[in-house]
Amino acid sequence: MPSNATRRWRARRAAGPFVSPAPSPSPDGALDREGIARLLAVVRHLGASSDLPDLLQRIATSVVEVLGFEMAAINLVEADGDLRVVAVAGPIGVEQMRDERAPRALFDELLACAEPWGSLRFFDHRLDHGQFAALPTYSEDVPGAPAPESWHPLDSLFAPMHGSTGELLGILSVDRPESGRRPNAVQRLMLELFAAEGARAIEEHSRRVGLIDAEALYRRAFELMPLGVAILDEQSRLIDVNQAFSWLVGERRTRLIGQTLADALGAADAALLIECCHSLLSGSSGPTTVEHPLVRHGGARRFIRSRVTAVRGIVAGDRAIIQSEDVTAERELVAELEELARHDALTGLPNRRAALERIAAAIERRRPGEVVAVLFCDLDGFKAVNDTRGHVAGDHVLSLVGQRLRTALRDGDVLFRIGGDEFLGLCERLSSPRVAAAIGRRLIAALGNRQGGEVPSGLSLSIGVAYLDDAHPDRSALELVSAADHALYRAKREGRGRLVTADSGGSPPA
Repeated sequence: MPSNATRRWRARRAAGPFVSPAPSPSPDGALDREGIARLLAVVRHLGASSDLPDLLQRIATSVVEVLGFEMAAINLVEADGDLRVVAVAGPIGVEQMRDERAPRALFDELLACAEPWGSLRFFDHRLDHGQFAALPTYSEDVPGAPAPESWHPLDSLFAPMHGSTGELLGILSVDRPESGRRPNAVQRLMLELFAAEGARAIEEHSRRVGLIDAEALYRRAFELMPLGVAILDEQSRLIDVNQAFSWLVGERRTRLIGQTLADALGAADAALLIECCHSLLSGSSGPTTVEHPLVRHGGARRFIRSRVTAVRGIVAGDRAIIQSEDVTAERELVAELEELARHDALTGLPNRRAALERIAAAIERRRPGEVVAVLFCDLDGFKAVNDTRGHVAGDHVLSLVGQRLRTALRDGDVLFRIGGDEFLGLCERLSSPRVAAAIGRRLIAALGNRQGGEVPSGLSLSIGVAYLDDAHPDRSALELVSAADHALYRAKREGRGRLVTADSGGSPPA
């Protein structure tokens, strides 16, 4: 945009690949043979450039060298809305305009009051220039131009560069045709084409930069994901993995990529995942979540939860995606909670729930000729302890009783606290019911030992015994416990500190 001063270009700037003066278009608006050859050369050079600053500079230079203008500048719309001079061509000294900035509002006002020449905008010297003095200019003194069709020193011509959706991307501005006259039809048309090529280049650059940014964002997000992610081809080869997946496996990413899943994880640990991937890619199943063991490189055994999904329609083939997380701590916590749920908080002994499970398992394990016995134990006189000494003392007594009874059992036998002052003993691989009775008497004797005065006087143990043998092979765990409970009831009814078996109806066999 010119200033109010008149100007004269002292020398033309020879820049880029085109250094000789361009042939002027003929008066009727046509280009001669040499001009057409130059335009073809321009097209070849523009097409060979992929760098946006270089391409915009080539356009500015070509406008000067081919279209016959003494100066050209390209102003690019920046992210903040201002326009910045990014390419200039013309006489010596015109480079001083590069990187100068001007507010977008000024350019919008300038284009609004300029005369439309197709998509171009012509700013006549007779319009007021004062309000546009802040725009980037380069000026030298030149004489006035009196002829009506002559180019006046204060005339300016602009080629707005619009994107495919109509937004303003930049402005190509030119000044002083070498003919000294206003541009003819061919010059205007070519200027519009150059502006269109500049807009296309800017859009393509933005698209390319956007793709690069998107790729960088994807890569950053991929690497920072807390879940381990692996992308596999149809042969279960690892195409890409993130840092979290490398940590799960215990191997560097560079060594994992290209390996099959079986090689990376080990055939046994990878078998389930490979089956899921094949089923998914073949279409026989949908996305699947599985838990599987994984021995990391180095020997640590972990438990992994993996979600297997697929991405279809990839040019190189379908892809399976595995998202994995280490759930070892979660499984250990669940196991701990389950263990707590099966144990009595006061004594640490397994509880009723665990008792039924363990008895059922013992029944399943029983071999012909073996006896499985359940001893249902109840403290006699415990209510008096709670009433006279309080519940804290009562809890201490229950803990002590649990220790005494557990010590009196054989190795391999299990003692349960099933509620209140009731305990249950499980004895496996007995040779006869008599052995179960003998163990029961040992329990009664262990509680009756007053050495150290830890067990209160007046506290004794009653026991009901039920057993499973070849003569009674079909009792369930619940039936066995119920039979022992009934035997205990009879023992309590007959007196304190007694043992009764479920099948004898009274005292145990001798």
